[in-house]
Amino acid sequence: MNSNIWYYTLSTIAQTLAAILALGGTFIIFKFNTMKERVDALRDITINMLIRVFQKINSKSFDDMNDNELIRQARNELSRLDNKKMDLGDNDLRTRLIEFFRDITKQNVSYETNEQMITYLKNKIGRFETDNNRKNEVFKYLKISLLFLSLTIIASILFLPLQQTLGTYDKLVLWIVIISTIISIGIQGRIIWLVAYK
Repeated sequence: MNSNIWYYTLSTIAQTLAAILALGGTFIIFKFNTMKERVDALRDITINMLIRVFQKINSKSFDDMNDNELIRQARNELSRLDNKKMDLGDNDLRTRLIEFFRDITKQNVSYETNEQMITYLKNKIGRFETDNNRKNEVFKYLKISLLFLSLTIIASILFLPLQQTLGTYDKLVLWIVIISTIISIGIQGRIIWLVAYK
């Protein structure tokens, strides 16, 4: 194979992937930070709910819990209210629920039924779980993408000086680099789609 084709192909792949890494990475990291802030805010609401409404005082252990454990505990507490068929006979519990609800909605409106307040809190926990799962999925794909992009860029650069010595394997090496380039771009596209549109 002509050495000029090797040179231009491999150097173009390295430059293109570096540009994709820079532009895509900037966008992804910006959106990822926004997602993380939203998840952190929902985590704080969940911890506050457990402490203020359900009087789970062990707030120090909440900081040690991962998000999934926290979501599980919040769902358990809310399901206990469901099992009571929304009967919050304990006026103190209802008062705590109303005060907490007013604080997070920033409205001075009292919901007429306990069911509406509990449904609202369940939706918040559901949103916390959805956003947390999405954040974790983006982070997983981000690591895979960085690995593929980096390896492909490094392989392209390393094969540049070796183009004369590969001989009969030059087409195989070129195809391996091209296929890994396509995979890298596909994974990067998947991450951008997850962050921007899902």
